[in-house]
Amino acid sequence: MNRISVVIVSFNAPYFLQICLESVSAALGGIEGEIIVVDNNSTEDCVAMIRENFPGIRLIANEDNVGFSRAANQGAKIAQGDYVLILNPDVVLPEDSLKKVLTYALDHPDMGALGCRFIDGTGELLPECKRNLPGIRAAAFKLFGLDWGYYANGLEEKETGKVEVLTGAFMFLKRELYEKVGGFDERFFMFGEDIDLSYLIHKSGHTNRYLGNLTIIHFKGESSTKDVAYLKHFYGALEIFYRKHFRHHAMGRMLLRWIVQSAIGLRSLGRGDEDIHSEVKPPPVFVLYFGERESVYQALKKRFGAQFVQKTSNLEQPLSTRADSIFFDSSSLSFTTIIEAIDSLPDSIAKRIVSRKGDFYLGSDSSTNRGVSERLLP
Repeated sequence: MNRISVVIVSFNAPYFLQICLESVSAALGGIEGEIIVVDNNSTEDCVAMIRENFPGIRLIANEDNVGFSRAANQGAKIAQGDYVLILNPDVVLPEDSLKKVLTYALDHPDMGALGCRFIDGTGELLPECKRNLPGIRAAAFKLFGLDWGYYANGLEEKETGKVEVLTGAFMFLKRELYEKVGGFDERFFMFGEDIDLSYLIHKSGHTNRYLGNLTIIHFKGESSTKDVAYLKHFYGALEIFYRKHFRHHAMGRMLLRWIVQSAIGLRSLGRGDEDIHSEVKPPPVFVLYFGERESVYQALKKRFGAQFVQKTSNLEQPLSTRADSIFFDSSSLSFTTIIEAIDSLPDSIAKRIVSRKGDFYLGSDSSTNRGVSERLLP
């Protein structure tokens, strides 16, 4: 048997998926495992990229977008591992990540699902990596943009402990347990399925846990367009959850339905079907390239101007505070080093990751926009 089956549901954003797969492949080094990608009819050459660069990956290419839950279940159904890791395609893992979660799981056989600490592309903590089960009050506050009671703030971000709800961007659990609780409920097209699965695991008598000493990057928003349909999926998921698990709370469900409809109306007002973008940092004035490839260095100088780009391969050298943008070459640096640097650098510095092939870079200056990706080499 493969010890770990990594299941990734992809939809567009092939550059982010490629970096994700590079990091997962590195994290599987020395560990028995497999990678399964279920593509939901991407229009941006994700399938072609996988077949060209990762021929050993088990690929399911759907002819329609069947939603996250159903696609994840497709991947889990063919998985052969003792453990399943459900992973988003806009995630970057450090090299020791899978060894850490596997070791923790073997030491805690009664564990339900296991999550970890998320940061976005700027290095900011993403609080949804550890959440409470959303009661009616917490759900109502969240729908209007207030986080009171929604996140598990009682557990410090770098602590390890019990938590009620984990995020489907990174959920590690026994395949047997995944099958026992029925996997993701396919009534959730996207969003809310992780709350439901976390609750089902809790009801089965297992305890979900959060591993605070493991940090990953979750760029967010790379697999979904933030339009009115997105808002309806996001806010409607809680209504499905309460209709499924709390049928006896009729008044509460009616109140939540009214809140959901009000929130959708207010938050989609004037947005139409356009992407919702946050402010993006202006073009860099001074660029620092951490890497050793001359071809990438020359491409960056051509892109930003030779006088504004500096190259260094000395990791002991303090990161220049003059830099407006820092490019980390993943062929020269480990993903662990890159994640640690992004975690520690100020938000004012834009962070970019160069692919191991050197032909593109990517990054994100906000957890609410689609991020930045651009080809460097032909």
